[in-house]
Parts: sequence; C-alpha cells; structure tokens
Amino acid sequence: MPLGRQATLTGLLKGGSSSGAGSSAGNGSGSGSGDGGGVPFVKKWPKFTKEDFEEANTLLATAIYCCNLPMTIIEHPDFLKFIYGVAPWMQGKLIGRKALATTMLDKVYGMTRKEVQQFLDKQEFVATSTDAWSSEHNAGAHVLNVNAMANGTSVFLDMVFTGADSHTGNYIATQAQLMLYKNDPDKIGANATAVAATLTGGGLTKQVKRLPFKDQLGQQGTLETLSEEEANFVEALSDTLHQLNEMFLEKEENSVIRVERLEHELAAATAPEQLNALHKDFVDFHGEVLLLVHWSILAYTATVKILKKHHKRTGLLVKAPQLGDLLSQPFCSTELMTSIAHRVEEDIQHLARLKRS
Repeated sequence: MPLGRQATLTGLLKGGSSSGAGSSAGNGSGSGSGDGGGVPFVKKWPKFTKEDFEEANTLLATAIYCCNLPMTIIEHPDFLKFIYGVAPWMQGKLIGRKALATTMLDKVYGMTRKEVQQFLDKQEFVATSTDAWSSEHNAGAHVLNVNAMANGTSVFLDMVFTGADSHTGNYIATQAQLMLYKNDPDKIGANATAVAATLTGGGLTKQVKRLPFKDQLGQQGTLETLSEEEANFVEALSDTLHQLNEMFLEKEENSVIRVERLEHELAAATAPEQLNALHKDFVDFHGEVLLLVHWSILAYTATVKILKKHHKRTGLLVKAPQLGDLLSQPFCSTELMTSIAHRVEEDIQHLARLKRS
C-alpha cells in the first residue's frame, strides 16, 4: 500500500499519494484527491479469516443478547443496512436468525458461564440471594433464580423452572439448596431468600384480592368512597413497613457494635490461633452483612411488587405515609451496611497479611 494511504472501516483507501513525487495541480499527471486527476479511490477489502468472521458474529450476538434486543433484528432491513454500511465485507458472512437463537446462544452462554465461574473462583467468599417469581401471563411458569455477590459485584448463578404443581416453599427451598451445593457451598457465607414470599404470599396479597377492580369503582371511585378494605390494606402495609424498619435498624446497630468489637480484638491479637479464629469470625460476619444488604433489596422489591398489584387492581395510589419516599425508609438505606462490608473486607485482607508474616 502506498505510504499515507489507509483502509478505513468501509475498506476505502484514503489519504496520501501514489508516489513520493507529489502532485501537479490541474494537469492530472500526479495523484491527489477530489475531482482532480490521479489515482481514484479503490474498494479493497481487508483480508479476513473464518475465525475473524466468527469473532465478529460472536461480538454482535453478545451485544444483541446483553441489550435484550429481539433476535428478529438480525433480519431487519435498516439493521442490515447499518451493518453492511460499516462493514461491507460481512455480506454473506452475517449470522442468521436461526443460528442466533440456537448454536450462537449456546456458545455465548458457555463463554459467559465460564467468565462467571472464573470470577467466583477468585473470591474467598460470596453471599447469595434466591427469589422465586411467576409469569404474569402464564401462572405455571414459576422460576427460581440464584445470584451471587462478591466485592460489590452481583452475578447470575443458576435458575430452575419449578412448575405450577411444585411451586411450594418446601420444594423451592430444596431446589435452592441443590443449586447452592452445585456452586461451591464452601464459599457461600450467607443466603438471603423468602422476603418477597413473606410480604406477597401473606396477608397483604389476600387483602389486595379483596379490593374492588378499577372498572367496578365507577365515576365516583376514590380512596374515600372505597369501603374499609382499602383502609385495612393501608394499615397492614404501614404495619409491615414499620416492622421492616425496626428489624433492619436493630440489625444495623448490632453490626456497628460487632465490627468495632472484632477490630478491637484484631488490634490485640498476636498468636496464630487468635488470628485464625478472628479470620473465621470476620468472614462469617461479612456474610451476615451481605445477607442484610440482600435482604434490604428483596424487601424493597417485594414492597414495590405489592404496590404494583394494588395499582393494577384498583388504579389508585396508596396514601400511606411511608410511601412518600420509599427509598428513604431505613430498611431501604444500605449505605452504612455497604460501608461496613467494605471495611470488613479490608480487615480480612489485613488479617491475611498478618498470617503470612
């Protein structure tokens, strides 16, 4: 390739001259750009191997999966126009919709699963959270998800379809236990679960089902004209949020006291057996802290789920005092617990250095 002429993403050669002699303006004998004579731009595709095309299709498929785009986008005329405009050499090499939904999906899943496992292998301990949910359009599609959290990073671990007939607390707990054992249980310091079930599977859900539908309220349907069912629901919701706040604040206070005590013991520890015992105590405590953080997230999610069910049924907004700013509720504020988790992680690293010295 002549010096100064480079292939762009579209494969067009641009810039520079065909020789080192420069150009002669107006006589067409030299090289140049624009409409003056010289060597014209020539399409010259870069040379790609089969592996290059496979990598390009893999990156494209991964972007489609991660952005939650419909797989039909791969056949959309405007999308194809964009792809071929940026990379014309992909014509005839672009992945098809069938492969995108089958072999490529399996490949990307395998790659992602491997990355997650490598991440978990590097962690000394993790905390997990489990949650079961059902499809709004298919009551039989019950799913149990398990996620792991380490060093502030949350990753998806596993899922199982429980089926309509097996959507019971005992069955879900058994499946969660099996999945945890399958994912190196020795590293799991804590697991958070069942908070959503406690809120949505109990009295609150039953009270929502007693409320009239929005099309039954008529023109005069307001919170004031609804019977006592609405007032009972608001009262029950307020009591539940109050209980969540009290429990969280108590555990938060105990966590502050406990981390101070452990760090005081760490400052005075010198013997190897003391350091080993403290290491276990710090790891256990770290798992409990992450458990409380996960609990907070699940409690918030469950509360929002209940409110959505209420609004979908009645079309009304709940006038509970705690809902003015739900995220400001104590059980939704995890900044202190998150800072304690990071603080304990630093203490564990310090302990590890002391044990090596």
